[in-house]
Amino acid sequence: MSDSFKPAGSPPKGLARFRRLLPFAKPGLWYFVGGLIAGWVFALSTGAGIPAMLKTVFPVIFKDANAPESVVNFTRRLFGDDYRDKLLLIVCMLLPFVFVIRGIAAFTNRYWLNKMGFIALENLRMAVFERLQQLPLAYYQQH
Repeated sequence: MSDSFKPAGSPPKGLARFRRLLPFAKPGLWYFVGGLIAGWVFALSTGAGIPAMLKTVFPVIFKDANAPESVVNFTRRLFGDDYRDKLLLIVCMLLPFVFVIRGIAAFTNRYWLNKMGFIALENLRMAVFERLQQLPLAYYQQH
């Protein structure tokens, strides 16, 4: 027996196993894409939004000597001499906004990816049911 011999009933290997399931998932493609985009928004707000605020804005508010000069100059031009109080007010409003965006993006990501999975599963169940309905009665008598 050679290594290239493959019995007729052997399951497909590698990605071929999943390629045959793609037609069932295709109707939920836009939910999958939307879920990925929502996941990216969540990742950006978590990995860039909060650390950027902690690194650049908080040192200005708390009068740290290591505060970025560009941020200090920008806020001074934008708000005037009492820029620390106004910047504190904006940060106090912006920080909850970042967490709201994170929450909405996380919910949307989970919801749409689950919806895509349910669509694929429903289509697979319908195809199996349709196939079982088309089998002759003799099949059920033998099995």
